[in-house]
Amino acid sequence: MNRTVGALVATALCAGLVAQPANAAGQAPPTRTAVVCVQGAPATLNPMISPDLVASDLKLLLYTPLVLYGGGDGGVRPYLATRWKWSADQRDLRLEIRRDVRWQDGQPLTAADVVFTLSAAADPVRLQGARTPLDIESVTAPATDVVQVRFRTPQVAGLEPLVTLPVLPRHLLESVPAAEFARAPYNREPVGSGPYRLARRLGDGSLELERSPYFPAGLGRPALDRLVIRIVPEPAAIGTALATGEADLCYGGSGLFQQVRSGSGIGILPVPPTVIQAIPLNTSHPPLDDARVRRALSAALDRKGIGAVVSPLARPARSLLPDGSQWLDAASAQPDANPALAASLLASAGWSSIGDDGIRRNAKGEPLRIQLIAPPAFAAPLTVVQAQLRRVGVDVEFRSMEWASYVGVLMKRESRPDAMALGYSPDRFLFPDYTDQLSSSSGRNLSSYASARVDSILVALRGVLPPGARAGLYRELQRRVAEDVPTIYTVYVPRLALVGPRLQGVRVDLNGPFASILDWRLRP
Repeated sequence: MNRTVGALVATALCAGLVAQPANAAGQAPPTRTAVVCVQGAPATLNPMISPDLVASDLKLLLYTPLVLYGGGDGGVRPYLATRWKWSADQRDLRLEIRRDVRWQDGQPLTAADVVFTLSAAADPVRLQGARTPLDIESVTAPATDVVQVRFRTPQVAGLEPLVTLPVLPRHLLESVPAAEFARAPYNREPVGSGPYRLARRLGDGSLELERSPYFPAGLGRPALDRLVIRIVPEPAAIGTALATGEADLCYGGSGLFQQVRSGSGIGILPVPPTVIQAIPLNTSHPPLDDARVRRALSAALDRKGIGAVVSPLARPARSLLPDGSQWLDAASAQPDANPALAASLLASAGWSSIGDDGIRRNAKGEPLRIQLIAPPAFAAPLTVVQAQLRRVGVDVEFRSMEWASYVGVLMKRESRPDAMALGYSPDRFLFPDYTDQLSSSSGRNLSSYASARVDSILVALRGVLPPGARAGLYRELQRRVAEDVPTIYTVYVPRLALVGPRLQGVRVDLNGPFASILDWRLRP
């Protein structure tokens, strides 16, 4: 099914799902359906093994995480876990979980499911590089509603790593071999424990979710009967869908800001945390194995110019830390908008000759050329990057790749190109952990970067530290990344939720665009 036909089918289905007034006594009440549009289809609906932001966002619809952001206990609040207690050394954790939660096939959710989930999240074979394994030594269930966890090292981040973790059904997944876990059919057709369950997939990749009859009233019952998650890649089409009432909420990059017309009644909500757009550089590929070349590429970029084509809300990013982080150090930043420094660094690295075509060459006469691959959504800013690097003599071959195929390329170290582009939100905001991105042993280290000192900093940040030491380590980490430039950070871009005039009760926070899903209402 092509995109146009798929969109028409989805629109027709959505129109059929929207409430129609009852016209006879005894008829079922009208169905209350909200249509949410996103720009990309998630490859999997199991966020434990997916790097996809949409899959992570849908977690609050399909699953019941142990804790959520918010509240005063280390920045998290109870959800599936009702209470918890740490040992004095932050290595032993006792969790008590709700007794009234059921899976969407009617089976009770018990501590055994949490044990299975935490064990899976600590198993690198199951995770296949999708996230950093939890540092768990042992996990048991001394009772049906109690989980006892022993960590190998003190957990300074507290429960924050559990915010993004979906609790999975042991009875459906325990028979799946660990090596097949990431490819299990369950990941496309999950049985969760959240307020909604997957009813069906539509022909264009869109999803129809229906309210789960098993979600406990103690957590609140959603008012809407159904949600349709439509895939609408083009920002202009998203603007049209909201303006015509075909969609009630759309979210995506901050470029959607330009789709809101004055007086349209569409609300604009920035979704925290801010997304960082970045270009990982494959340090195993010449000439990017030379830190001088990587630093030159950063210096050649004018991040304000890049942000200008992304969104009026974009801001220059020169650090791996998220905008607004308590640990962000403006003095430890990557070089920016300094073409003279870029030229000097390239010349010192042996790229001093410039041909008739304006491209730098080394002593062998080889051109300074890199291949850059990214999804279509990055085409506009990367065209600017391409032009800015051309001005200092770097030839960038840019190729666009459909999202699902692109994720497949990134997941395999041997298939990664010279340079890649992506937008990401940190897995943790209160205590960011960059083991995934920077550790020499991480399968998600897209740049293949290796630094013994950075590895030691990452280990230290995961341990107990004296007062003030953590800020110093985050500062040194930023400085070393600014000097070595394994990844170029370009712009901070807030994701946006655009809310149509008939949808009420929408609030967003660090838990994502569906943070208030239980309070969503539709005007008649």
